[in-house]
Amino acid sequence: MTTLKKITKKSCFSRLNGQRVVKRVEGIRTIEDIDAIRDTLIQQLKAQGAPLEAMSEDDQGFHFSNGQFVLKPKMHREEVGILNVRSKDYVFVNDEKRAVSGDTAQGDTEYRETGFTRRYPNGMTIHFDLAH
Repeated sequence: MTTLKKITKKSCFSRLNGQRVVKRVEGIRTIEDIDAIRDTLIQQLKAQGAPLEAMSEDDQGFHFSNGQFVLKPKMHREEVGILNVRSKDYVFVNDEKRAVSGDTAQGDTEYRETGFTRRYPNGMTIHFDLAH
């Protein structure tokens, strides 16, 4: 019988520090969903009999003449970049040089030899795995 060695947070982050990783996001809408969000909002306007001019769009989101708005997602479904781990947090820098940080103590986290998965209360899950 083979027993698996438990991977600790320290050994996982030590292995990933400075390495190319793939970051995958699940459970939330991402930049790749913007077209579907737009289509849904247009369909809702049509169903309500409202003119399409009641909605405008800019880089931040969709704005409605009644003052309501829907923000556009800011995260990509999948990105490749470098993970830099510090004592209490990490910084993921994607290939376009956009940096995103996270707290190493935050969330429900599962550590693996090749990466880690963090689950958040809002249903979002982020996976970081070594890039091949």
